[in-house]
Amino acid sequence: MTAARKPITGRKFVTFSQGKIAARKFAREQARLRNSLSRGFQKKLLTVFNRTIKKATESLNNQQIPEIGVISQSFKEELTATVKTQVRRVYSTIYEANYKRYQEVSQKAEGDPFDFRRSADFERAVGMYFLGRENMMVGITDTTARQILDRIEKLRGEDNTLDQIARQLPKEFAQVNRRRANVIARTETHSAAGYANHDYYSQASDSYGIQMVKQWVATSDARTRQQHSLMNGTKVPMDEDFIMPNGARMGFTGDSKGGAVHVINCRCVTLYHEPEDEVVESKPMSARVEGKELSFEEIMDSVDDSVFESPSAGIYTKKRGQGTLNELAKLQGFDGLPKKVSSVEFGSLGGTTYYRGVQATGDLTRAEVKRRSLDGDYFAGQGIFGNGLYSAYGEDGKRYAVIYTQSKGVPRDFDGVITFKLADDAKIIDYDDVMEESGIREIDKRKEWFGAKDKYIDKVNSQIDDITEKISSGEIAQDVGEKQIQNLMGRRIFASEMIEDSTAYAMAKGYDAIRLKLTDYQRDQVGGGYKDLDFLIYLNRTAMIAQDD
Repeated sequence: MTAARKPITGRKFVTFSQGKIAARKFAREQARLRNSLSRGFQKKLLTVFNRTIKKATESLNNQQIPEIGVISQSFKEELTATVKTQVRRVYSTIYEANYKRYQEVSQKAEGDPFDFRRSADFERAVGMYFLGRENMMVGITDTTARQILDRIEKLRGEDNTLDQIARQLPKEFAQVNRRRANVIARTETHSAAGYANHDYYSQASDSYGIQMVKQWVATSDARTRQQHSLMNGTKVPMDEDFIMPNGARMGFTGDSKGGAVHVINCRCVTLYHEPEDEVVESKPMSARVEGKELSFEEIMDSVDDSVFESPSAGIYTKKRGQGTLNELAKLQGFDGLPKKVSSVEFGSLGGTTYYRGVQATGDLTRAEVKRRSLDGDYFAGQGIFGNGLYSAYGEDGKRYAVIYTQSKGVPRDFDGVITFKLADDAKIIDYDDVMEESGIREIDKRKEWFGAKDKYIDKVNSQIDDITEKISSGEIAQDVGEKQIQNLMGRRIFASEMIEDSTAYAMAKGYDAIRLKLTDYQRDQVGGGYKDLDFLIYLNRTAMIAQDD
């Protein structure tokens, strides 16, 4: 999207060298800048979405079915104007930030800082970016218009009057509009910022003949795509693309030619610098995410509705309690990636070593299961002492863990054992303390944790009864009401399973792991003659320091 540029003559040399660059600091600065730009944009987008619904309801109140072409065209005009204003704002802000960033550096080099705002290419760059988003505009507007008309027709087929549909429509699209506005605001702001940065540095580099490189900087937290984590620290020349693990090519973070899989909700940034500059903190350290102490109500209010949308989603696809624990891990940020170090570095670390054996399953090899355990989606295991990811430690820990590497046709082998330690500041609680704190064993100590559950379920049951009555009276369409009841029933299951799981309690309180000291009797029950064997149930994957084989 960047046009060819003529070199600027008669200008003093301008350097973009910064000497030493803290990649993480740069990423945080960019995140703050882009978040501030997206907030106001999100509100404006939501207004546009809601206004579209309002226009449809006005037609219905006038006893007319809105025409899809009219809805789509009106929506597109408003959306286009809103997005175009945001793009100009993003470009201008990014250029201003870069100008200030290099002003001091350039002055020291007895040159003028490159001010892209004064360039004729500013308007051209903004225009070219927006041209590349027209298909996106058409897609959003046409899809939204069609969904509105489809919903109207469905409600008409259920014998609702146009007045009834007009009252129902804003309620049905309230959450949808909010979610769409949020995603579009974040994605478009981030994408426009990526293009703006690239245009700025390309223009400056071409104009002054300065050779620069670009480097991928991933956010490296619980929400970072695995492919983007793998790209972190990758450097390429200005005129070359980043090649993603799946083969996609991207000129920079947010580049739409990488496809939606690499763009939507991405928060990675591109760092531009001269080759001799020293970049520190280029590797994602996967620092331990510190858990918060969450109340029962906070948890239930925070779990996304999508978890309970249908029997094929969320908690319903997992064995009892596993889905609940997976969602808690997401809320706490415990589903992030562990820190991986070489065997040499691992050997120099102090602290207890833990071992977890994995086995081949389905079409996945043992090596792939092992890799996914560290780099893939978080997936809680099961156990008799509560759900979670079990590991063994002690002198017999590794010998015990290797048992779990065996599967049909695949003999046990130590190459299926994950070896790790926990961060020095890991928050660990003993199993007996969990049981006492949660009150799972003692009814008289259940007041706070269990009482909250009972109160919540009473509220849910009341809501279900209310919706059932509204369906019977025709106040709510049957399919809408049934969907709401499905959600509430899912929340009821979630609450019940969470409250009975000691591991869920520990995770809700922000603990990284549970230490289970076995009695002699328990070791005897395990068999194998283990004399020095205990278990650790780890909850926070970001607290792990894994040996990278």
